Amino acid sequence: MPSFDPESGGTGARVLVLPQDPSEVAAHGSRLISRHDDDLTAFHTHRTSTDVGLPYAATVHWNVVPWWVADPAVPAVERLGLTAAAHRARPHLGALLDLLPQARVVVLLGRHAQRAWDAVGLRPGDREVLRAPHPSPQAIHQTDRSTGRRNGDLLRAVLADAAARVGG
Repeated sequence: MPSFDPESGGTGARVLVLPQDPSEVAAHGSRLISRHDDDLTAFHTHRTSTDVGLPYAATVHWNVVPWWVADPAVPAVERLGLTAAAHRARPHLGALLDLLPQARVVVLLGRHAQRAWDAVGLRPGDREVLRAPHPSPQAIHQTDRSTGRRNGDLLRAVLADAAARVGG
């Protein structure tokens, strides 16, 4: 499992940002969950968060499933689908929430993260759970069918809401 970025908010973070699972870059490259990773998803997350005034020191990034679900280094017979992996990861996610007493907001990035979160039935306590589109290059420029708005604009609105809720 990748580690937290030491430049993030760590245990003092007020916002927990959760995509579905680490990218190949995080899993086998940097070994960090960071909005400074060398991929376009991290770039979009960082740029949008910065633009809306959500400082990196106010956030910590992790994943609903803290390991790369589709990792080809894991034998196919041992790989789990996202929902099964989320159930297996539930204790880790619960422990993470316990480590983040100041986190008042959880931001779920993308439908897969949202479905995995919902599937495990984790109770966030008094935290607000916000749902945003995934910031991947495939998704960010698409239009959300239910709202007719560009995913990048929806992401911006949700991250701005998170910043406002914690005093950015």
